[in-house]
Amino acid sequence: MAARGVDPARAHEERVAELERALRAEDERLERIEAAKSPEELQRALRRTSERNQASPPPRFSASRLGLLALVDVFLALLLTPLLAALADRGPQRPPVAQPASAPAVAPPTVPQPDSRSTSQGTDLPSIGEPSVFLIRATGGDARRLNGAPSHAWEPAWRPDGRALAVVADDGIVEVAASRAGPVRGQPVWRKRRELVTLSVPTLLPAYSPDATRLAFVLGGEIWMTALTRGPRMQRLTTEGTSAYPDWSPDGRAIAFASQGRVFVATAAGKLLRQVTAGPEDLAPKWSPNGLRIAFTRMDGVLHVYVMDRYGDVVRRLARDGAGEAYAAWSPDGRKLAYCKFVDGNWELVVRDLASEREQRLTRTPADESFPAWSPGGQWIAFARDLSPGPGPAG
Repeated sequence: MAARGVDPARAHEERVAELERALRAEDERLERIEAAKSPEELQRALRRTSERNQASPPPRFSASRLGLLALVDVFLALLLTPLLAALADRGPQRPPVAQPASAPAVAPPTVPQPDSRSTSQGTDLPSIGEPSVFLIRATGGDARRLNGAPSHAWEPAWRPDGRALAVVADDGIVEVAASRAGPVRGQPVWRKRRELVTLSVPTLLPAYSPDATRLAFVLGGEIWMTALTRGPRMQRLTTEGTSAYPDWSPDGRAIAFASQGRVFVATAAGKLLRQVTAGPEDLAPKWSPNGLRIAFTRMDGVLHVYVMDRYGDVVRRLARDGAGEAYAAWSPDGRKLAYCKFVDGNWELVVRDLASEREQRLTRTPADESFPAWSPGGQWIAFARDLSPGPGPAG
């Protein structure tokens, strides 16, 4: 019922006029973003958008069953909604955007911890509240923390030559070079570091191209690529704003990724080739070394690892014991998969022999382990460990 003395028609007209003014202001802001001619101008436009969004009260939300992925999407959406709308309108053929030279640090995304972590039974992804990268032999043994790592480090990715590791850090994606001067003979120890991607908003999930000349990563729910040699620094590959988990095919011609709960394959230039899973909640695809299969994680009541052919025609679940599994990584010979498994109330690192179907547990800690990455030589597995509950014994 309309309030006494208020003309409903006039109130409606005023509301329409208010919305039109807001749309004009939005159009002007998007025009400034699109008109940016330099990295500095783009950074200023991004900061204005970020400051405007942060001045408004954020909407209330709750974590989905895919916990971390949903929270990261919401966090980025709060900061980048106007920017993503502009980029989506411009389409996938937009000219490359130059990489800003420097930017202030940002904190890693965090996930609120439930009162009892053992109750999730593998329905939530591993937590990364206080992440650090560790290294363990693929056959088991003590896990050692990444030497010379950033204050926070997670989502490790090996450079194809095995001489460096890219990790997500507080201020972007960092590459840490490896030497063989570790306390165990032949064990890599990381010393020198260089910035690969530095932006004022979180960049996630790095993936080297097979020739190590390009790096794919996630920014604002879209997949971007940066050249690691001379040439255009940054190029956007997807535009829908919900993409994550890029992974290059072994020949470097295609990229598998997850979007809206499904797995897709696109060319390395960003042209969509095909949808390979039907969802409804699929993520983290990983190509096999021969390019004939793709492993991925699916929520079907509990998170499980599946393996399919590259077209998605033959799909099978890896294990049948009911425990949660996530984030599969192939061994270089394609005979084994490392992944996280929900055991004893938290996520542990395991290796599964695909021929014998035998599973070997590599870690036993009270912390969550996630994002395993097999070294190109096959000896080591890098992974992230959440230290926020308190570090457990090495192993």
